[in-house]
Amino acid sequence: METSERYRLCVEALQGYAEDAGFSDVVIGLSGGMDSSIVAVMCVDAFGADHVHGVLLPGPYSSEHSVEDARELAGNLGIEAQVVSVCEPYEAFERAFVAAASQLKAGDPADPTAFMGPIINEGQVASIESYVQQTIDAGARVALEGRTEGNVISPWILADCTNDMPACCNEVFGPVCCLVKAADEDEAVRIANDTDYGLSGSVFTTDLFHGMEVARRIESGMVHVNDQSINDEPQCMFGGEKCSGVGRFNAQWVVDKFTTEQWVSVQAQPRF
Repeated sequence: METSERYRLCVEALQGYAEDAGFSDVVIGLSGGMDSSIVAVMCVDAFGADHVHGVLLPGPYSSEHSVEDARELAGNLGIEAQVVSVCEPYEAFERAFVAAASQLKAGDPADPTAFMGPIINEGQVASIESYVQQTIDAGARVALEGRTEGNVISPWILADCTNDMPACCNEVFGPVCCLVKAADEDEAVRIANDTDYGLSGSVFTTDLFHGMEVARRIESGMVHVNDQSINDEPQCMFGGEKCSGVGRFNAQWVVDKFTTEQWVSVQAQPRF
């Protein structure tokens, strides 16, 4: 088992439970990573997650659809898409997205009106703020400015980004979303694939069948059409491509992953 070096008390408790259950040898690896060594688990207590993309396609599109897509991204946990590649109408989507995200309340998880809770620790808060500032320094425009109060960070939206900016090409694990303008569908797909990661993503479009065609072009273990990218169901495989993991979990996929098959035969009579 592998976990972060920051959670030693949890590790000691888990080790005790394992020994009480009868496991004689318990091996626990402490990762030196940023905040978690389990990269395939999305952080739902923050605005961000493992590096995922949203793609908004052109076509028979209107400002009304931009509003609907913005609400889907900002209001249904779909906001964890760290980079959103937007075809026209870029400006209309940005306005709707900012309006929707600005209504999200960050605060005490015990408050039923709070949509987002605190970041896990001060070190991660500092990391998020650093990524934001580096991306602004690289030329991004602040479309929605977040606020930090203790470990609570309200949403940041950075517009006019490029895929090589720090908050676009790294895993921020915080309430930061970058908007990247795409000239057309092919460029939107290229932007989505221009990353070392590939856990999950979304495609938003008015043409559902074409959305499925575009989803097949995205180098990601999971792609959801007109839905949030944080879906997980026990009967469906879960896993990523590239640096977002190897193999698949859930249902028969996880059974196969942790099963070694053996062929045993018995020859009842001599062959010769």
